[in-house]
Amino acid sequence: MREKTKKATFNLHVDVLTALDEVMARKIVPSKNALVERALVKELQELRRQERKALWQEAARDPLFVKDIADIEADFRYADAEVFISLRGFPGQWKGRSAVRFDHHGPPGKDHLQTTPGEITRLPG
Repeated sequence: MREKTKKATFNLHVDVLTALDEVMARKIVPSKNALVERALVKELQELRRQERKALWQEAARDPLFVKDIADIEADFRYADAEVFISLRGFPGQWKGRSAVRFDHHGPPGKDHLQTTPGEITRLPG
């Protein structure tokens, strides 16, 4: 089933219409409507991306937002490693197949995993 369409009329510069006619003559696209819709969808996506980028840049200047992000990162710093160890341990067949490695720089008295482009190493002992 085709999506419903609605006729719209726009004024375009003559050089744009000429270029559109040239593309149609070479049969590069199925129709003018398809090309115009594809171009508009692409441009609308780019405008939304730019808007999100501006919002993130604004948020990055907000000290409360930055603190919230840092707090969340700190809260979850070791969570993935703890779940990984408790569910799967360190089977030998995974050695060299993962981007997770064992590291001794966690909280006092606790070892943790750290994501790196290395390989899994066994727990000491």
